Amino acid sequence: MKWYVLQVLTGKETAVRDKLHDAGFQAAVPQEDRLIRKSGKWIQKLYTLFSGYVFIQLQYCAELYYKILATPDVYGFLRSNEEPVALTYLETEYLRQLNNQGEPIQPAVIRFNENGSIQEINGVMAYFGSRILKYDRHARRARILVSIGGAEKEIELSAVTAEDEQEETGDEPEAADTG
Repeated sequence: MKWYVLQVLTGKETAVRDKLHDAGFQAAVPQEDRLIRKSGKWIQKLYTLFSGYVFIQLQYCAELYYKILATPDVYGFLRSNEEPVALTYLETEYLRQLNNQGEPIQPAVIRFNENGSIQEINGVMAYFGSRILKYDRHARRARILVSIGGAEKEIELSAVTAEDEQEETGDEPEAADTG
């Protein structure tokens, strides 16, 4: 079975995924707990990574095609040359990491080395280390490049530096015991 991409009404991704699950399909909507600054504090809000898309795993055939198209809020399959596009092995791995077993991705923690490049990443973003295009410390987001359905797509994932995490918790690095 292969993974395909459905185009759906924006904002209805999880509802479509749930309807497809109820119909016996394996479907995914990668989400993250996105860091957002509100009233001077950082909060987390559930955010869909691929707005307007639901991923579905199936053995493609005409019968299933029409059954899926009958699902409310589904526009159709992502296509190339009039054929639905199956995800490649690498794209399927991207999806598997971003879907996080159906749980929202938590913000990654990153550290920089002396020359300013990212040295270490904890969290799901570690899988995408070489694909990070830019890190915006002010917004606490990293822009990464992934391929979906044969097209390169930039997405943002929440990330904090170890220093940001210390500021939020108020924890100081532990000092060595000199006594």
